[in-house]
Amino acid sequence: MSRVFRSGNYITHRYKGRAHRGIDLTPSSGSWDILAHSAGKVVIATNGYGNMWGSEGNLSYGNFVKIKHSNGAHTLYAHMSYTAVSVGQSVGHGQNIGVMGNSCNRDGSHLHFEYHPPGSGY
Repeated sequence: MSRVFRSGNYITHRYKGRAHRGIDLTPSSGSWDILAHSAGKVVIATNGYGNMWGSEGNLSYGNFVKIKHSNGAHTLYAHMSYTAVSVGQSVGHGQNIGVMGNSCNRDGSHLHFEYHPPGSGY
């Protein structure tokens, strides 16, 4: 089992610093459900964004979820077709938080995943 999909994942775009702050993933097979990497509390959850070319800032993530973990780290899951959690909700490791999609500035379905360590200011 993968940390963010029910099956393994393929990395389709790697971390490149400020140019690309996370990694892009697709599942190797099976469900496109997105799972919480680790337990934590949802601090952002957006819905209602389609594929809007030219959007900037956080809107370029489309439908996304950001989770704060007990150690102060944050994980972010972007480009979902929809999110299945709400702000303030506690989530457990492996809990379904949404479905992979193609929201905002994207050519195809994938998950954009970011990890921000404690103290990173994110």
